[in-house]
Amino acid sequence: MGSEAAGMKNYPFSNFAELGEYVARTYNNPTAFNYKDDGQWKSVSTREFINQVKYLALALHELGVKKGEAVGILAFPSPFWLMADLAILSIGAVTIPFFPPGSEGNLEFKIENSRLKQLFLFCPDAWERVAPHLGSIQNVICQGFMPDDKKIISFEDFIKRGMILEAQQPDIYQSRQKAVQEKDLASIIYTSGSTGMPKGVVLTHKNVISQLKAARQIFPLDSLKDVAVSCLPLAHSFEHTIVYYYIASGVSIYFNSDIKKLGDDLKEVRPTTIVVVPRIFEKIYAKIKAKVAAASAVEKIIGAWAIEIANKHDPDKDRQSLQFMLAKLLVFKKLMKALGGRLRFVITGGAPFKRDLYRFFINIGVPLYQGYGLTEAAPILSANYPGNHKLGTVGKAFPDVTLKIDSTGEVLARGPNIMRSYHEMPEETNKMIDADGWLHTGDLGVCDSEGYLTITGRKKELLKTSGGKYVSPIPIEQELCASSLIDMALVIGEGQSFVSALLFPDPEYFKKWKKTKGQSEQDFLASPFIKKKIESLIEAINSRLDHWQQIKEYRFILDPISVESGELTPTLKIKRHVIVDRYKELIAEIYKEK
Repeated sequence: MGSEAAGMKNYPFSNFAELGEYVARTYNNPTAFNYKDDGQWKSVSTREFINQVKYLALALHELGVKKGEAVGILAFPSPFWLMADLAILSIGAVTIPFFPPGSEGNLEFKIENSRLKQLFLFCPDAWERVAPHLGSIQNVICQGFMPDDKKIISFEDFIKRGMILEAQQPDIYQSRQKAVQEKDLASIIYTSGSTGMPKGVVLTHKNVISQLKAARQIFPLDSLKDVAVSCLPLAHSFEHTIVYYYIASGVSIYFNSDIKKLGDDLKEVRPTTIVVVPRIFEKIYAKIKAKVAAASAVEKIIGAWAIEIANKHDPDKDRQSLQFMLAKLLVFKKLMKALGGRLRFVITGGAPFKRDLYRFFINIGVPLYQGYGLTEAAPILSANYPGNHKLGTVGKAFPDVTLKIDSTGEVLARGPNIMRSYHEMPEETNKMIDADGWLHTGDLGVCDSEGYLTITGRKKELLKTSGGKYVSPIPIEQELCASSLIDMALVIGEGQSFVSALLFPDPEYFKKWKKTKGQSEQDFLASPFIKKKIESLIEAINSRLDHWQQIKEYRFILDPISVESGELTPTLKIKRHVIVDRYKELIAEIYKEK
C-alpha cells in the first residue's frame, strides 16, 4: 500500500550540507533556537547558528576528522547539540549520538563499535562515564565545564580554532560541503536495547532527508506562524528527524530541559507543534483526574462529567450536541489553554498509544496524530495526518514508503528511508532486510481497505504459555497502567501455565498518601484497600480477555525504575529482558508449585 498524500514542492537539498546552505539563504529568524539558562529563555538566531556550525566543522577538519569518520555527541538536547551534529554532517563525518543517562557497558560498546575518536560532551554529570575511555578517544570538546585533562578542549576555544582556520583558508568549508553526497553515511544510531545488546543502525543522508521531504507533504509548517517545543532526546531517531524538519521549515524551536516542567513550557511558549511519546499524555491524563478529584464539590461534579463525555464520545460523530458543547465551554477549553492553546499538530509515536486515552485527548481538542516506525526506518513508516485520520490506527503509509503485510501477519516496509545496515553485523542485517529490500519490522499488523494500518502486537514480545497459547502483553500492560496507582507494569508468563504481572506503583500517588495518612508504601500495599483496588482492576481487565490471557497472580515492586538505572529505554519503554533477569527470583516464587 502506498501513500495518498498530496504532493507539494520538494526541498532543494539532498544531504545535510545542502540543508545547512538552504537554511542560511532562506531564513533569518532571531529566535530560531531557544533554551533555558537560569530559568530564562535565551535565543540563538539562524545566522549565529549557521556560523557556529561552520566554525565547529572547520575545527573538526583541523583535528583531522575525515569523511566517514565517527564523532560522538553526549549532551542534553539544546541548540549546541544541533550545532555539533550539523557540523559533523556538513563535512561528511558520521554522528554517534549518546543518551546522557545510560549504562557504562553500552557506552563502551558504542565507542568501540563505531571507533570514534572525537567526542562533544556538554553534560558534566557524564564525565565520570567518559573518563575511563580516554584511551580510545583523542579529543573531548566540553561546554559548561572543564575537566583537568590534556585531551579536553573548551567549546569556546574550539569555535575560535574554526574562525582562525576560516580566515587562513576560506575555501575549506565549502570544499568539504561539496564532497558530501546523499548516499554517504550520516549517523549510526544505536537501538535502545529493549531486548538485548544495542545494534548500530546505519543511516545515510538520503534516509533522513527523504523523511523531511515526506513530512513536508502531510504536515506543512509555516516559518512565520509555527512554533515548536522539543521535549524528547535528540539522540532518538524520532525527535532527531522531526527537529531537522523544524529547522528545514524555519520555525522557532524551544527545548524543554526538564520533562517535569513541560507543562510550564507549554504555557509560556504556546507552541503550535510538538512530538510526544504516549507516556507523556498518560501522565497528563493522570494529573487531570487528580486535579478534578481534589477540586471543590461543584467543580468535581462538572469535571467528572466532562471527563466521562471525553472518554465515551465518538470523535467521528456529532460534536455539536448540547452536552459536548457545554463540556467544551466549561472544561475542555481550560484544558487546552493549559497546553498553550495554539496546538495544530501533536505527533505521537515511539510506543503504542492506548485507544481510550487517545480518544479522550482528541475529544478535548488536542490535534493528535499517531504514527508508527522504528529506528531502522529513519524512523517513520506510517502516520495519521490532517484529512486522513482514523482512531485506533497508526495511519497510512508515509509518503514514498510502501508497506505490506506478509503471510505471518508481519509488517514489511520498503522505501528511501530504510537503513543501509546494522553496523558490522551482516547476519543481523540479512535477518532484518531481505533480498528484495523489504524491512521486516517484527511488528504484527493489519491494513484496512482505506490503507490505514493497525499494529496488533510484536512478534518477539508475544508470550507463549506452557499450553502453547500466545499472549500479547502490551495491551494488558496498558490497561493496568490506566490505574492512577500503577506507574509501570510488566506482564510475564513465557513457558508458564498462567499469566502474571509485575506492578510498579506510581511514586507520586504514594507521596500524597504518605503525606495524608503517614503509612509506609509497604504497609499501604499490604492494606485491604489496595488489595481490593488492584483485584477489581484485574477482574475488569480479565473479563475482556480469553482465559489463557488472564492475570492470575501479581506482585508489587517498590524499587523505582528509570532510564538511568537501565530498566527503561529513553522513550520510557520497559526493557523486558532487564526486568525479567533482575527479578528472576521473585518470578520463580510466583510460579513455584503452582
